[in-house]
Amino acid sequence: MSLEAIRNTERHIKIFLNYFEHFDKGMRKKDEVPTWISSYNFICLTNIPETMHKFGPIRNYWEGGGMGEKIIQLIKPLWNAIRKIGK
Repeated sequence: MSLEAIRNTERHIKIFLNYFEHFDKGMRKKDEVPTWISSYNFICLTNIPETMHKFGPIRNYWEGGGMGEKIIQLIKPLWNAIRKIGK
């Protein structure tokens, strides 16, 4: 993975979060926390460049390894069982 690609990804993430903040600012009340700060998914975007640096292209491991997204069919029933135990 090239350093240029990682930097480009980081720049695009920052641009996206900046534009989202401008959009969100007009929709929230003055005392509310910005959505991009309070939402885990937005904060996780900032981890992507470092992950790319450590492990290479995200596409290589994003689809659930060798099984692809089909693995969700096996994992989802287990996840529901864990939720019921924790309650």
